[in-house]
Amino acid sequence: MIIQGVCCGPVWAEVQEERKFTVDVTVNQNWVSGPGAAQSWLQTGHAFVGSNYSYTYRRTDGDKKFSFMLNGRSTDDQSVDKQTWSLSNMTVNWADARKNFTLGDVMVSYSGYSMSAALKGASLELLPATAPDGTSSPQVSMVHGISYPRWENFWGGADMKAIKRTVSGFNVRQAGKKADFGISAVRSDDSGRLAGWDQLYQNNVYSLNWELRPREGTTIQGETAFSRTTQSPSDGEPDRQFHGYAHQVNINHRARHQRWQYEYELVSPDFTSLLGAAIVDRERMKLRWTGALNPDLSVSAGLAWSHDNLPGSARTYQTTLYQPELLFTFISPFKREAASLDLGVRLDRRFDPTTSTADRTATVNYRDTFGKIDADLSFDYQFSDTAPYDSGYKNRYTSFNISLASSINKTGYTLKPSLNVGYTRNRDFISHYNDRTFEASVGMGYQRASDNLSINFRVGKNQNLKESTPDTGRWFGSLRVDAQPKYLKALNPNATQFLEVNINTYKFDDAGNNYRETSVATGVHLEF
Repeated sequence: MIIQGVCCGPVWAEVQEERKFTVDVTVNQNWVSGPGAAQSWLQTGHAFVGSNYSYTYRRTDGDKKFSFMLNGRSTDDQSVDKQTWSLSNMTVNWADARKNFTLGDVMVSYSGYSMSAALKGASLELLPATAPDGTSSPQVSMVHGISYPRWENFWGGADMKAIKRTVSGFNVRQAGKKADFGISAVRSDDSGRLAGWDQLYQNNVYSLNWELRPREGTTIQGETAFSRTTQSPSDGEPDRQFHGYAHQVNINHRARHQRWQYEYELVSPDFTSLLGAAIVDRERMKLRWTGALNPDLSVSAGLAWSHDNLPGSARTYQTTLYQPELLFTFISPFKREAASLDLGVRLDRRFDPTTSTADRTATVNYRDTFGKIDADLSFDYQFSDTAPYDSGYKNRYTSFNISLASSINKTGYTLKPSLNVGYTRNRDFISHYNDRTFEASVGMGYQRASDNLSINFRVGKNQNLKESTPDTGRWFGSLRVDAQPKYLKALNPNATQFLEVNINTYKFDDAGNNYRETSVATGVHLEF
């Protein structure tokens, strides 16, 4: 059936077909020179050829759809991929008004705790049907596959072997006007230990996720999940069995010029989800209010709180974190219609039985337009303290950045000059160091729509001034050209070519460590 679908198309009558084949070929050459060349990570003396290829076939007959997608890559540079030829993606899909079946690379998203992952396998979705009275049947989703990161894990050599994680999942979701409910069950089972110390897991996760919409502007979402896990720590060691839970609730409410957001989460130390995501052993809360006091001023206030060492935790002490913050946003300050100004303060308060810290941060961000110049200026100032608070502020961090950009339209082309200047200073009064970093760069962009020509150039310098380690500096430059040359356009109407050059010159206090990196790459995109 698969061979018939891929080679000949599905059995229903043809109405619309689409075939597209693309190839991207890139050639790259790197040079490194100078007495400190051994410090460079670039692979020199080698021009690697890489190509990405993609084939897509789609066929549609009314509400019946069939598609086949194949993506791969080739390279002779092992720093990019150990495999000369590799298969990136392969997907076959059949769908109609009630069913959606996918074979190959399957992306499954049931809920945050239960499963949101890519598998090599098959999935089937039974889509809801709406009755005349407006009610609908539930949506049912089933998946079975293997959680391999790449296709070569199935047939590759020893360097491509990976622990086999077989996954089965089931999800039912019922949608309504005022509420949605979903139930998920996911099972994963590891096998094929590669080394005696590899850990294997057998993991079951059961989840209930829901969303309530009691009235316009108010949404309440939540999820509750339970896990049962069997862990095989290593070859010959007895298995360990444990279970855990995870709960979260999110509330969003909008009323006129105000918005409230509330988040709460509680995840036990032994909760395990190999296909979902959760930070275990943590209870956290986050509250944020945003309101417009007038058309030119809005305020946002927030508070985040969390702690670990929940019942059953292996930790010896508890760490608690408080993060209150306040942000003011001014529209058209200083009678500047195109301007906006953000003023913010935040406190990061963290303590446990051994250490207590308080980091205070003030931020300023100003955006404006002066004629044809768009300006963005930001300033951060942070001072930190550590208990017992008897020596003043121990650390001060200052950061300043200014970005200027413009777009100048001329007959037939556009120029986009830009300037970026950044400065940071980190001063520690206990360790007696004062580190500074300065970076400045200028750039120019050129675009000509008539022949799809785009040129972007940037040059700049980065300087790190350290008190405890040697100073370092770097001059850098980059050039990127994207075009559609006439000789390529004659060969293929959709063909494009690019040229990219990057140069980095590193300077150290010890001139014997200085070196320069030069990288040149060019590539062609063909579409048939």
